[in-house]
Amino acid sequence: MLSDLNKIRATILDLMPAWAPDELSQFEFMSGGFSNDNYSFCRITPDKQQKYVLRVPKITQPFVDRSAELKTYQAMPERVGVKVIAFEENSGCLITQWLNGQVLAETSSDSYNQHDLVDYVRSLHAALPTTTREYNVASLVQLLSPSIGTPIPEISPHIPLVSCHNDLNPWNVMVTPDGWKTLDWEFFGLNDPLFDLVALHQGLELPESLLSGLAAEFLREDDEPRLLDNLRRFWLRELAWADYQLQAGNDRDEIQQQQTLAREKLALF
Repeated sequence: MLSDLNKIRATILDLMPAWAPDELSQFEFMSGGFSNDNYSFCRITPDKQQKYVLRVPKITQPFVDRSAELKTYQAMPERVGVKVIAFEENSGCLITQWLNGQVLAETSSDSYNQHDLVDYVRSLHAALPTTTREYNVASLVQLLSPSIGTPIPEISPHIPLVSCHNDLNPWNVMVTPDGWKTLDWEFFGLNDPLFDLVALHQGLELPESLLSGLAAEFLREDDEPRLLDNLRRFWLRELAWADYQLQAGNDRDEIQQQQTLAREKLALF
């Protein structure tokens, strides 16, 4: 993935023309991104050395609006996520400051408990900027994979929508010395707040027996129908997203596995 260093370096310099080519080094491809390629690199000048991450989108995705994403980063408190150095709306290429820490997906489960997860999602939602964009899973699934045809539960009009991440998998959460930081805000929008907690629980592959208790703590009440609706919405989105990626030629093994897993999960409902 680092076979064309000149192209990667040129992308960085397009974003930061004041930087010099010979200041850039230590490029490393970062695995894990499904719809974006990510590279870490260093900029070394006489007085300091700093590390950054370059994001290069691979395919166009429904719902993703780079102008809206940029506004999200501009309004985001720095304690929530990562510092943006440069952002190009047309391409979606992005440079961010490197975060020292470890992704939650690779953190020992002994280092946090279910209350930490609930507190994290609550505090995240409380810190997010307001938005008028709704992350409507039913509409998105139809855009991603119209042939799915499975009825998608609508959110009750009595449930207040809040600003949500909407892709809160543990690979998008960094555990740092300054607390948990949240990455990748392409799908930021209004949603049932329980959706983020469900996404985090499912991504961490925690025991299913824990989910009802987590949801009840988060909502401060038992609401099994609402929980099941969010589970269905989550796995329908996961299936539709995998279908879309595969149709676009992004046939990584992990995406094929996600498609299979989503079908298995949905068969349980």
